[in-house]
Amino acid sequence: MLKNIGWMTVSTLMRLGAGFLLFIFLARKLGPEIFGQLAYWLAFSSLLALLVNYGFGLQLLREIGRDPNSAAKVYRATLAAKIVLSLLIIVVGLVIGLLESVPTTIFWSLLIMALAESFAEHINFVLRALGYFDKEARFSLFTSALNFFGVLLPLLVFGTITAVAVGFLLSRCATLLLGWRLALPFLPVMQKSNDWSFADVWKTLRDGFPYAADMAVSTLNSTLDVILLSYMTSTKAVGLYQAGLKLMQGANSIAPIVGNVYTPHIASQQMQRADCSSIVTKLILKMSLLGGGVGAIFAVGNILITNLLFGVEYSQLSILLPWFGLALIVRFVAAGFGINLTAHGLQTVRVFANGLALVVLIVVAMIAIPIYGVVGMLMAFVCATLLVGALYLGALYRQGIPTGINVLNVCVIFIFLAPIAIQILGNTK
Repeated sequence: MLKNIGWMTVSTLMRLGAGFLLFIFLARKLGPEIFGQLAYWLAFSSLLALLVNYGFGLQLLREIGRDPNSAAKVYRATLAAKIVLSLLIIVVGLVIGLLESVPTTIFWSLLIMALAESFAEHINFVLRALGYFDKEARFSLFTSALNFFGVLLPLLVFGTITAVAVGFLLSRCATLLLGWRLALPFLPVMQKSNDWSFADVWKTLRDGFPYAADMAVSTLNSTLDVILLSYMTSTKAVGLYQAGLKLMQGANSIAPIVGNVYTPHIASQQMQRADCSSIVTKLILKMSLLGGGVGAIFAVGNILITNLLFGVEYSQLSILLPWFGLALIVRFVAAGFGINLTAHGLQTVRVFANGLALVVLIVVAMIAIPIYGVVGMLMAFVCATLLVGALYLGALYRQGIPTGINVLNVCVIFIFLAPIAIQILGNTK
């Protein structure tokens, strides 16, 4: 477990490091206004790519984790379904592209980029499900550098949002080809992926619907905010919000390190009918320490982080960072409960919880944004995430599944919440 978490950490940190540095360059070079426009179209392309993602990553982790011998069958079926869904999204893109308000080059570059990224991540999920965490870490070294320089060079040479979008496209396509080539020797299942039928695709889509619905509402919860802000505030406000959101998303990317390791492991324990209470308790402790630690840093170091990374144009971001810290710790704890639910096959609970949270997010945002501006969006996000965590926890209790909650974990959560709450109240005054 520790070895796999270590390799997942290395892999994720490589992506985070490259992505974070690139993000800083983009924010500084483009400025809040243009950066807000880029954030909008990135969010829009991510929403369209939801159908292609379809929760296949969670499906691969759980199904292959339960039965490694099924790897070839599961991979073949999910890949075929992914290709069919991609063709459908391209048709949808053609329809959207007819609208006059859509910048054609930017739209298509970011949409195809999102599709290529989805297929590249599909390969990574197979590697994780089969325990090749060390191999994925080595691949990340090449792909992270490729993605970083593939966008940075057009940014520095041309300095336009169109050049950046094309850079995203070319770098992600190259990443997909490189990842496929490097993974072939380690994944024989990838060499047996041509035998499929539409009946297999339909069955895969039907069986994977709970995973897809969970992934869809979760992604909507994390991308719809940018869409709402773009229509209810200014593009500069979106740029400020996106700056903080990217920091939070970078920190939140640590959660899959734990989740990708624990999901197949807990699923395996469940298959063996072993007591997994101690494993789940350790899971929640790790999530609390990670989310709480980074969240507290956001709150306490808000001014330093803003000045050091973004400069005077983003000075208002310092007021937002404590709220991002609060959102981070709440999200990490809720994600810990969600990992437990996924490992036990309770995806329908996650779908219901996230669907209801999406409604709460929209309603609270519509009320709070006109009053509090960008802070109102963060209030809505925290409310929605708290609801998700409460529903997850209630479902675990009802099913008699260990929740991982004990005195130590509760104390850790409140220790980190204290400085965040103090900073938020201080900013309010």
